[in-house]
Order: sequence, then structure tokens, then C-alpha cells
Amino acid sequence: YDYSLAPFELVQKIAASFSLPNLRAASLVCHAWRDALQPLRQAMMFLRWGKRYKHGRGGLRSNVDKALEYFLEGAARGSTPSMVDAGLIYWEMGKKEKGIALYTKAAELGDPNGQCNLGISYLQGSATVLWLNFNIFCSCK
Repeated sequence: YDYSLAPFELVQKIAASFSLPNLRAASLVCHAWRDALQPLRQAMMFLRWGKRYKHGRGGLRSNVDKALEYFLEGAARGSTPSMVDAGLIYWEMGKKEKGIALYTKAAELGDPNGQCNLGISYLQGSATVLWLNFNIFCSCK
């Protein structure tokens, strides 16, 4: 079976929360998996650069705006860890609705950190935040 022809949503559901070593290992299974997982491998590189900018590693100065750019690029390619990290930055900036939207997407894809952060956002959020999440979950069913 040519997994590169599978809908990306299916591949993403399977591998979105993989760590980089697990993603590399899955990519070695066959050419079809390698091709299907290409966007997620790219996303992991954006995640890595985002973390470097967020924490000021690898000879780079800390730059939250640049980190957010990289996390959003990774999130756009399906990486749930990138979604969570971008959500954290949004949350810290006071843009809680944007953070919650990213946590929700990561949680729906099975990411435990996204699920945890979404739960914490419920505990710390206002009634407006809770209503926003209630509407998101109700519209998914």
C-alpha cells in the first residue's frame, strides 16, 4: 500500500505526536511511509528552531516572536508539539483564545501535553474561555 497517497489527516492522526526519533524510525519502514511523513519531519525541524529561539540555545539569542513563527510553521505542517509550544507563547502573551485553539487541535490529535494544557486552561480560564471550548467541542461531533 502506498501510504503517501493516504489522506494527510489520517497520517497526522497516527504520527502527529511522535518524537523526532520515533518519526525518523517510522520513516525508515518503507519509501511510502517516508514520503507520507515528510511534512511531519519538516515540522520537527521548525519545532527544533522554535525551541532554540525560545530558550536562546545554539548560539541564538532568545526571541519569542521568532520562536512563535517557527512553532506556527511546525503546527501548520501537523506537529502537535509545535501546536502546544505556540499555544504556550500565545497564552503567555495574553492571547488565550489563540492558545486554547492550538491546545484543542493538539488534544484532538491525541497529544497528552495538549490535553493537559487544555485542561489547565479550563481550570484557569474565565467563563468566556470555557464557553469557547464548549462550542469547539460541540461543533466537532
